[in-house]
Amino acid sequence: MYEKKPYTYNTIMYVVFFIFLILLLILTLPFYFKIQLEFNFIINEGYIKIYLFKIMILHYNVKYMDKKFVLNNYKSSKEINVSLDKENIYFVNQLRKEIFKRIYLSKISILLQIGLKSNPAISAIFSGLLHSMINILYSNISFQKPTSELKYDINTYYTKNMGIVKSEVACGSSILNILLSYIKAKKSSNLRFKGVGKKDVVKS
Repeated sequence: MYEKKPYTYNTIMYVVFFIFLILLLILTLPFYFKIQLEFNFIINEGYIKIYLFKIMILHYNVKYMDKKFVLNNYKSSKEINVSLDKENIYFVNQLRKEIFKRIYLSKISILLQIGLKSNPAISAIFSGLLHSMINILYSNISFQKPTSELKYDINTYYTKNMGIVKSEVACGSSILNILLSYIKAKKSSNLRFKGVGKKDVVKS
């Protein structure tokens, strides 16, 4: 009868190395995402969808109420509350900066639908202001990410109230880069608001 031999030390090390290599590849290989956002400022509702290789992996309905954003998973009752306090705003801004450094940006498209029925002149002025702001934003992005495709359109309405923002972002990044971005942003936020990691300085 065949007797099964115990695994040798070298065999175990080969298996561990192989597993480590697979994990390393998963963490470092780039994945391509598409993010879709829409928000209606008239009713304070919208959604966010994230696709991975054309497969939707996240879908949250978004509401703004009581000075916070409430995100509800469309498949479950799970709810995420994001308050607009200084710490959260700072963290989100730092996270945006850190991720932007580490992603391959393929495309950004923005569609704005704005209008103020009671004052068409304000609608026209606001539309012009938004054109200028987006052009400045896109100039900055194209300087840092010259291969990205940047598009936008603004539809101005004069006979009805409108306030809708739609955006789509296509980008690539690795899980490792996203984790590093989160860790750096969280560390920066903790240092600023909680003093975590600061060394006590004793004056002589």
